[in-house]
Amino acid sequence: MRFPLPSNVKRVDNNKKRCRIETMKPRPQSFWVEADIANDTGWVRGIFIAVNQCLPHPYGCGGEAKEFNDEPSEREYAMSGLCQKCQDIFFGE
Repeated sequence: MRFPLPSNVKRVDNNKKRCRIETMKPRPQSFWVEADIANDTGWVRGIFIAVNQCLPHPYGCGGEAKEFNDEPSEREYAMSGLCQKCQDIFFGE
């Protein structure tokens, strides 16, 4: 099943299926998950997602997170805050 692209996602290249996210809304997480992340790191995951930034070290690279290979990668970014490069490293792709 294919999901439609959200209104804030624009196709950049249909051949490579790369997408550009103009602004991303963080996917809601449990209050306890967000609190644990904030207590462990000192920052809130949703802020980085809202400004299209990867999470800082030690979780991510802290770089821009605007282009993704496919829709599942975009959804993963909305959940984890990891850019495409960091997702590839984390998932071993």
